[in-house]
Amino acid sequence: MAVNRLLREAITRLLRKKLGISTVVKCGYTDTAVHQIVESRCEILLLDNTAISSNPDLIDGLLLAIPELRVVLIGLDEKEEDFLNTVRSGVFGYILRQASAMDLVNAMRAVARGEAVCHSN
Repeated sequence: MAVNRLLREAITRLLRKKLGISTVVKCGYTDTAVHQIVESRCEILLLDNTAISSNPDLIDGLLLAIPELRVVLIGLDEKEEDFLNTVRSGVFGYILRQASAMDLVNAMRAVARGEAVCHSN
């Protein structure tokens, strides 16, 4: 759920091609996005940092609705406080802004296996 439509579409194509994911639900952050995510019953959610900046309770609400959901945040800075806040909220993965496409693919593979991911430079 990235703010930028072009980025959402590029990530969707990348995940389908590199991971063989058959179903990717993409949506921008709107009032109905949470409902779409809950209805999809997705297992892994790749979430843009801007979504939690504007709605700090988003992850808590999603995990309450879908306890088995694995959230991966993308686009974060290297701030320790941001990282600790995401870990406390139950995020499975943390991908920095400077991550490459392959970093993203590898992180999604790891999270799919149940591993926590913390991308670093």
